[in-house]
Amino acid sequence: MRSAQQYVIEPPSLPNFIFKHFADRVAILLIEWANKEFYARLKYCAEREYYKELKWLNDNSSPIKILAEMREYRKICSYFNMENWNRMSAKDRRFIRKAFELREALLRKQILEF
Repeated sequence: MRSAQQYVIEPPSLPNFIFKHFADRVAILLIEWANKEFYARLKYCAEREYYKELKWLNDNSSPIKILAEMREYRKICSYFNMENWNRMSAKDRRFIRKAFELREALLRKQILEF
């Protein structure tokens, strides 16, 4: 997992009651942040001519993986209810679901390595 210092763009910090009552809007903010973070990392590597890191990012990273590796992501997903979920577009739901599945797979892989 990454600490806040390792992000190029800081993730949105909102109070807990916003997460609990407006989980669908928070999810959209997180999706936008993950996309911006991914492209900011690519731009950072390209500007500094870190070609090996740029190739690694293109091959092994994505906005979905950035969101899945976020520290509080599982907690945020626990705030979803059917009403919030149904208000989201199909594209956003797919993004959130894939990120959650990837997070679970990464956690299982991490547990098996120990």
